[in-house]
Amino acid sequence: MRVVIALSCAAFACSSAEPTQVERIDVAMRRGSEFLVTRQQPDGGWYSRTYSALRDGWSESPLVTLALRMSPQEGSVPAAYRRGVAFVAGLAPHGVVRRAPEVSYPLHAYAIGALVLGAPDNKPRYPREHAALVTAVRDLQLDAAHGWTESDVSFGGWGYAFD
Repeated sequence: MRVVIALSCAAFACSSAEPTQVERIDVAMRRGSEFLVTRQQPDGGWYSRTYSALRDGWSESPLVTLALRMSPQEGSVPAAYRRGVAFVAGLAPHGVVRRAPEVSYPLHAYAIGALVLGAPDNKPRYPREHAALVTAVRDLQLDAAHGWTESDVSFGGWGYAFD
C-alpha cells in the first residue's frame, strides 16, 4: 500500500511540475502568433492603430510576416503567413518599388521585405519583386554614387530616404 501511495505522489508531482523554459517559449510563440493573426487585415497587411507613420501597412507588414514565418506553423498561422507574403510582394508589384510618401520607412520595409520574399518557399513565386527590393536597399546605401566619401562617418551605412 505504501508503494502505491508513493508512486501516486510521485506521478502527481511530475504532472504538476513547472513547464520548462522551452515549453514556456513555445507557448509564448503560439500566443504571440495567434495575436498577430487576429490583427491581420483582409488585404493581408498589418496597420498600426497607434503610430501614424506605421499606418501605411508597408512599413509594419514585412516584420510581422517575418515573425509569422519564425512561428510554429499550426492553426491559422500558415494561411496568415501566405497572405502576408502576398501583401509584402505588393511593395514592388511587377518589380516597381513603392516609394515615399506611400511607404513611411522604406529602408526597413525593403530590407525586411527582401528577407520575406527571399525565403526558399517565396523566391520562386516573387523573383522580380525580391530583386527590386534588394536593389532598393542597395540604392539607399550612403556610398560614392550618392555623394558620400570615405571620410564621412556614415559612409557605407544606410539612409532612410532616396534624396
